[in-house]
Amino acid sequence: MNRILFPIALSLLLACAGSDDPNQDKDVSQAVTVCPECDDICGDLFLSPGEECEDGNTNNGDGCDENCQAEGAAAECGNAILEVGEECDDGNNDDRDGCNYDCTFEFSSTCGDGTVDSGEGCDDGNTSDGDGCSSSCEVETFCGDGTVDSGEECDDGNTTDGDDCSAQCTWEAECGNGVIELFETCDDGNTLDGDGCSGRCEVE
Repeated sequence: MNRILFPIALSLLLACAGSDDPNQDKDVSQAVTVCPECDDICGDLFLSPGEECEDGNTNNGDGCDENCQAEGAAAECGNAILEVGEECDDGNNDDRDGCNYDCTFEFSSTCGDGTVDSGEGCDDGNTSDGDGCSSSCEVETFCGDGTVDSGEECDDGNTTDGDDCSAQCTWEAECGNGVIELFETCDDGNTLDGDGCSGRCEVE
């Protein structure tokens, strides 16, 4: 029985060992991890202290040589090779995909994802302006939002005239001007009480 199992176990062990060929191309879209405590094993997708770059293989001529030292020019963000000075490199220079245009981590903060992350004042799940939360996830203040902001006399949640608070968020009615406006029941041209029309322009 043991004579039968031993060749099978040995063949499985050799197969597993052969699958970890450091020269075999790895998918560079995998996350390369900065690992200060790791041993210097070039091609393992862990950028250790002795490595200048890490592209998941030990091939020369691809920007990162067999010893994981940068070939040619200085670090180039967007080449899918994690080089010295970069926190990440996902092969492009786009923001909002986890790795910024300058190859620094975005963490989980993405404006428009519906989650208020650090540095955001709001996040309403989109990047549209004019809806209370701007395209850069900053709280927008505007007339008609129901909040009396700086520079507003009133804010009734709309931009309709004729309802005591104008479309510009200024008071429309002025008691004491001799004109009965909006919610006034009288206006005798003054704001005195005891003359039939009160100081609040209400019939006495």
